[in-house]
Amino acid sequence: MKKEIVAIGVCAILLLVIFSSGCIKFGEKEKEEETYLLVETIAHTGTALVSGNYTDGTLCIDFPTYSIDEGNKTLHHYMGSEQENFKLVYGSGELAGGIMKTGGATGLTYINDLPFFKTEKISMGNTYFNITITITENFEVYINDTYLLSPGTSINYTYDFEDVYQNRNSSNETCVIRYSGNTRITNYGIWKKSMIEFGN
Repeated sequence: MKKEIVAIGVCAILLLVIFSSGCIKFGEKEKEEETYLLVETIAHTGTALVSGNYTDGTLCIDFPTYSIDEGNKTLHHYMGSEQENFKLVYGSGELAGGIMKTGGATGLTYINDLPFFKTEKISMGNTYFNITITITENFEVYINDTYLLSPGTSINYTYDFEDVYQNRNSSNETCVIRYSGNTRITNYGIWKKSMIEFGN
């Protein structure tokens, strides 16, 4: 009788362990499906006339298509529709002001599979450079393959210089433009999908 009781007890313990393991795995999967990583690259650009005549006019670019409320960890996607099965949301764009360009143009990309690679091309006057963003399967964010950007942190690339500009219109004049601004890359970390708001 005692052997039967012991056997029943052992079986019960084994079932409890198996069931608990299943619950943990299910819980982890469920948690993964309900969250995502949010990363953003935004270029703030400004231009001002230093000398000469600038005659090419001001380009008005579109407008931002989303906003991020870091305090409440809410992403508001104005122009988007609800997505499924994504692991990463990558935001990018430019906010511009000055004599050459004004306005804002931003967009969101929903990524289902990792790793993810992106090259942001930055051009200011005659100066060009690239920033590479790599996001691994473990949600690690690397800048230019070496710098690890921790969750909740940003890295800034700033610029402030003067350059000769050749007008493209019939005047064919040159002038000197001051270019200033910064490109900021932010790893917002893991956020809840339920806190994404779609529509206007």
